[in-house]
Amino acid sequence: MAERSFRNQVDARVFAKETAVSTKTVTKIYYRDGLWVVEGKAVSEGQPDVLPVVAALSQNDFLSVISKIRENLKVTESVDELLNFLDINYKKLSTTRQDFVSLLSYADRELYKNIPNLLTHLSNASDAIEDLLYVKSKEHATEMVYTFQELVTIFSEYGVAQCLRRHKQAMLDASEKLKSESVAKTDATLSQIISRLESNAGRCKCGNGRLVIRQSSYGYFWGCSNFPTCFFKRALAKSEMEVLGV
Repeated sequence: MAERSFRNQVDARVFAKETAVSTKTVTKIYYRDGLWVVEGKAVSEGQPDVLPVVAALSQNDFLSVISKIRENLKVTESVDELLNFLDINYKKLSTTRQDFVSLLSYADRELYKNIPNLLTHLSNASDAIEDLLYVKSKEHATEMVYTFQELVTIFSEYGVAQCLRRHKQAMLDASEKLKSESVAKTDATLSQIISRLESNAGRCKCGNGRLVIRQSSYGYFWGCSNFPTCFFKRALAKSEMEVLGV
């Protein structure tokens, strides 16, 4: 299993998506030892970007960074904002002596050990929010509801849970309004058939409009594109109705 490492999580995500499109073999992206790692069978081998030399944190600075992380986890609601903050500050912590960790309270030691997992989950949350732009069906919206519920559970104690709950509710609402994939495909097919029939229908008798297919409670019929200026209408031919499947 090959892997490629990046300093910046945005670069790692872009690389992972491009590789997934071209090879469909990227398996995961996660945070490890100050780097974002993209792992997959077809990922090109490469050396990690060289990290800049950073001065080691003092004991007081180390404790201060942990305190800031704890506070930001409580109050920050933006996923990307928290992701960037945590990414930057965890790199700072990686420069410290490990014996500083023993100075932390039990809760802060657990927080320190859990930061890599939080970074990975935040990256997943950021991707999920980006994917909201592409939700077009009831099934996809329902899938996103479960995705955000899982993320809400993970971040239930932190500020970003509020943001994630809003996205979950938005997907619940969308799942009630969007059409299922099968219905959407049927509608798209019907729309293509109607477009082909209209392209061969010619002009209306009024001379100022073209014939278009309209629908009423009684079914489909031919009308003028200049309605309500022109009230012309006529029934579809039997062959046209067969093509429409009505």
